[in-house]
Amino acid sequence: MLPAQDGDCFLVEAMGTRILIDGGRTATGQAALPTLLRTLPPRDGPLLDLLVLTHVDADHIEGLLPFLGDATATVGEIWFNGFAQIAAAAGMQDILPARGPAAATAAEPVLSPTQGLTLARLIDERGLDWNTRFTRGPISTRPDAPLPAIDLAPDVRIVILGPPEAKLAAFLPAWREALRTFATEPEPTLRGRIRPTPTPQNIRTIASLMDESDQAKANGTSIAFVVECRGRTALFGADAHPDDLAHALVRYRGGPEGRVPFDLIKVPHHGSAKNNTSPLIDIVSSPLWLVSSDGSRHQHPDPEAIARIVLAPDREKTIAFNYRTAFNEGWDEDGIKNAFGYITRYGSISDPLAFDLL
Repeated sequence: MLPAQDGDCFLVEAMGTRILIDGGRTATGQAALPTLLRTLPPRDGPLLDLLVLTHVDADHIEGLLPFLGDATATVGEIWFNGFAQIAAAAGMQDILPARGPAAATAAEPVLSPTQGLTLARLIDERGLDWNTRFTRGPISTRPDAPLPAIDLAPDVRIVILGPPEAKLAAFLPAWREALRTFATEPEPTLRGRIRPTPTPQNIRTIASLMDESDQAKANGTSIAFVVECRGRTALFGADAHPDDLAHALVRYRGGPEGRVPFDLIKVPHHGSAKNNTSPLIDIVSSPLWLVSSDGSRHQHPDPEAIARIVLAPDREKTIAFNYRTAFNEGWDEDGIKNAFGYITRYGSISDPLAFDLL
């Protein structure tokens, strides 16, 4: 669980198969990620078997540009819905994106299709496999088809939970407009709002606040999935819309009853309240919840989201944060932890968190 500033960057190793999920900010791809990869044992074949870019928000894609710009960063295959895949989801074939700027603007945008074009060029220039298991088409789900399941290795499988094909198609106008104007999609910020301070007495009240679903179009295109390995399961929900993710999880478990158990859950959208609504948290369970954010830009995680996780009926639950910040340290209070039966873990830039599920 790498320090990725306000973004995501996770390295999963399953029976020797290495999966990189997102790249965080530029500093992640230039320093934290290469430093970690240098500690891995050498082996034949590519350094990484699979790289998944979940969507084109800058806090997920930015660090992949310097990382893939380094020729020593060898990757077996890449999963990424670029312009061509989004156009295909909208029913438009053989669409090539107009040539945009070669790199991201210095403004560190929220939504960055321009960085998506840059990544696409890097992939093509290096001749890397791009969505080849999906015939180079979009990675998405449809209500009239089973959830896509990909066997990466004999004991390693990925089940795709999203994005819905319709959400991917609906993003095409926003992508085109961003490329035309070099604009970025505005995202509501909670900077400066009055944040409730958690106490053992007010957790349920906090959990009931800000319980509306995220509507940001870019987040709705997130590639969300489950990694399965020898009976263990890990849910990586990216920044997916909670309604879409909850619907897919009902399909994943094969019915409407009971919670879907996981050994690990990557908390969606860095602990945003609107991506961790009560209807979503109420259908999952896990002993381990990972929250990736340093609190910059949007002050994640939201107390409402963490309160819902605290209330989830998981025994001996661990909530892990890859930074200790003013926005998450209140959950480390002994009175709250003892009252609700969970523990906390905190990582840092110099000491990233790692977990062994097998």
